[in-house]
Amino acid sequence: AAFPGPSAMPGQAAVAASSPQEAPSSSSALPGPPAQAGAAKKASVVRWEELLTGDKERYYHEIATGKTSWELPSEGWVSLLDDDGSKYYWDPVAGTTQWDPPKP
Repeated sequence: AAFPGPSAMPGQAAVAASSPQEAPSSSSALPGPPAQAGAAKKASVVRWEELLTGDKERYYHEIATGKTSWELPSEGWVSLLDDDGSKYYWDPVAGTTQWDPPKP
């Protein structure tokens, strides 16, 4: 089953719960998955992961702190889901995406 496309992105401040409690109110664009699998260009680790609510709404979980946010993170590697649910990785600082997990 396909997940909703990444065209509509939630835009609220971070919340301290294990999952967001309020519905998203605004949108921003997600970076698309990479065209081909590639090796990591930077030594780094995934800081954030994209998760889905029961209603398939996307939100973000900071792995080290447990903090969640409706807003797309702006730093640290982010694990995202493409439309078919496959995981890929995005570095918002460099603006790059890749299929392979970044290496520490």
